[in-house]
Amino acid sequence: MHINSILFSALIMAAVSLSLTTAAAADPRDFCFWTKVTSNGETHLSFLRHHRETHHPSSSSLHLYHSVWSVENRLVNCAVSDDTAVTDSYMSVCREKSTTGEFSDRPGERFDVSPQSELETCAPVSSPTVTQREAVGDASEEHTETRSKRHTRGVNDDISFQNPLGDGGDSSRDVTQVHRRVKRGFIVPGTLWCGSGNKAATYDDLGVFAETDSCCREHDQCQDTILSFETNYGVFNKNIFTLSHCHCDNR
Repeated sequence: MHINSILFSALIMAAVSLSLTTAAAADPRDFCFWTKVTSNGETHLSFLRHHRETHHPSSSSLHLYHSVWSVENRLVNCAVSDDTAVTDSYMSVCREKSTTGEFSDRPGERFDVSPQSELETCAPVSSPTVTQREAVGDASEEHTETRSKRHTRGVNDDISFQNPLGDGGDSSRDVTQVHRRVKRGFIVPGTLWCGSGNKAATYDDLGVFAETDSCCREHDQCQDTILSFETNYGVFNKNIFTLSHCHCDNR
């Protein structure tokens, strides 16, 4: 009997251990995890997730999540996009960089990205219309306090990724001159600069889509601008977003 009790206890412990291991494993629907720690200690985590369709359980759609986590591992901000151009581009970058160590199959133990986590409350970004509405709210509140307010772009506006992780651009400029932290607003998933404001801690910080991000960053630092509802160079800007005339915009 004593031996049977020991065997039974061992089986129970093995079952519990297997259960915990399974629970800790990454959800098989999640893949292509990209992590970057910025100079202020925040961690940016992006990944793809297959979402099962409610009305068609046998089919699924692909979503890109971009989340920001504090030093204490609290979720600070997040956005999710099911735009095909965005998810396809991200997957392409993931495949190209699969051997470089920039992407992984697991999010790490620090962050809870399970389907039951706070990520399910992430702001959805599915069309340029959504981003335009976000821009209206931010522009009315901030256009008088920042020199270079960028129009919030639709997720397709900046995404033409011939080399998504290309040159990050000139990082030699004095950070105190070229970068000022602004209030968090909508940011296109996979970037730190494309959207309303930015999520970058320093001028050198770029997201997964580095080439696109560097373009948005250049737009932010453009000197030749006309703020919303202001006149410059003999032109009145009647838009809710800043007009600029920089090389990156011309592209």
